[in-house]
Amino acid sequence: MPREAETIAAVADTGCRIKAAVQDCKSTTAWPFAPIADQIAKAQPDLLIHVGDYFYRELPCPAKDDARCGGSPVPPTGVPFEDSAAGWAADFFEPGQAMLTAAPILAVRGNHEVCSKGGNGYYLYMDPRSGTEDLCAPKDRGGRLRAPVVIDPTWSIDLPLVTGRNLRLIMVDSANGYDFGISPFSKRLRPEYRAAAKLADDAGVEPWLVTHQPPTAITTTRFNPGNIPNWQNWVADDQAAASYGLLGKYTAMVSGHLHLSQVVKVKGLPPQFVFGGGGTKLDPDSGYTVPKYGPLSTSKGTPLVPGLKPYPRDAYRWIEVQHAFGVARPNPSQGAWDVQFVQPNGQSLSTCTVRAGTPDCG
Repeated sequence: MPREAETIAAVADTGCRIKAAVQDCKSTTAWPFAPIADQIAKAQPDLLIHVGDYFYRELPCPAKDDARCGGSPVPPTGVPFEDSAAGWAADFFEPGQAMLTAAPILAVRGNHEVCSKGGNGYYLYMDPRSGTEDLCAPKDRGGRLRAPVVIDPTWSIDLPLVTGRNLRLIMVDSANGYDFGISPFSKRLRPEYRAAAKLADDAGVEPWLVTHQPPTAITTTRFNPGNIPNWQNWVADDQAAASYGLLGKYTAMVSGHLHLSQVVKVKGLPPQFVFGGGGTKLDPDSGYTVPKYGPLSTSKGTPLVPGLKPYPRDAYRWIEVQHAFGVARPNPSQGAWDVQFVQPNGQSLSTCTVRAGTPDCG
């Protein structure tokens, strides 16, 4: 780890999608993770944050798409998970090799790394803690192998900045949880957000929440499943409920999950950055209307969770459905940051300045 940091890169959702909407994994234009990894290396960051979703090779390449993904490693059979060493090499280590020696990597688990998908590889290769390599080992339940459900404990690191400030990166495992609606995971995740809030409350630190699923981000109305009463296009409901009332101390929230570049500021909450344009197939390019009511509201403005007063409607949003990664640099002004979104060709998509918790992406 660097003694002092001046440049922090952030990226998420980097794998090549095989399931449902097949990407051309042989094209660095259609799947630009390799060019993004090259640009991250050129940015010479002191630290790289990967906010999850490394693994997308969940199915064999469909025969009709052989020209685009033929030769993609086939998932193993007879086991309750989808990843293999060959799959991880194809999806992450080979295309991402340029950035792997550029800086230490702060690795966070995404929903594609739950134990039933790519969790084995995550704990073997990416998790920074010792003794976790078998957390996703299948369990024999009633004569059948089952993938366990794992929720990692909250952890943090302190990163001194060249400006003399002390950045505290606080990692909450949001690999599990629903986007639209409240599931039992919201209560299971609540203790981790409580532990994170205590870490954020220490004097002398500038805390960022780093978690894959964003508590306050806007998705497209085209994802409306049509069968959820009072649906709104906020993501992710479980994370918003689990973290309710515990986000006020953070100066920023760093996430992925949505396949785009986004900054959202809800009144009374820290700015939410989404760096999910790391290479995987982008989300639809339209439908990002501002929800009528704030997070944890129904479409009628009533509480989504009984007893939890909904947050206000967002006060600021910047959304570009583009592949990009983030480069954050501390500004000499106290608490200020300049966050640049960089495209696979090295061109700047936008630079967002954050002053006193207020973002401006121009």
